[in-house]
Amino acid sequence: MKADWMKQFVIAFGTDEGDETTTFNGTIPQVLMMFNGDLVKKATSPEQGSFVHQLANNGSIKPVDKINYLFMAGLARGPSQNELIAAQQLAATHKGNGVAAMEDIWWAVLNSNEFIMNH
Repeated sequence: MKADWMKQFVIAFGTDEGDETTTFNGTIPQVLMMFNGDLVKKATSPEQGSFVHQLANNGSIKPVDKINYLFMAGLARGPSQNELIAAQQLAATHKGNGVAAMEDIWWAVLNSNEFIMNH
């Protein structure tokens, strides 16, 4: 599965050299792949047993720690104060639907410039 996902990136981003870039000027197909591609859909899936579902339904973890966990998993750092506030506000819009909140926050982390440039 990992090899298939990597092929998607090689085709969409036109490089198989493993080179690093310092800018990201994505084309429309590249942006659509990042926003709506199979990899992101699977990674943010709210289905029973998924990463998002398990995290959202883990009652032993405080909501703020769940947000910290998503940032650590995606960006290898905790959220800034502004990011934490934005994530908490986003979670509040889901009115108690923790799975939907975690799905949206995780999607935002995975589609951030920082994640795209580092991973």
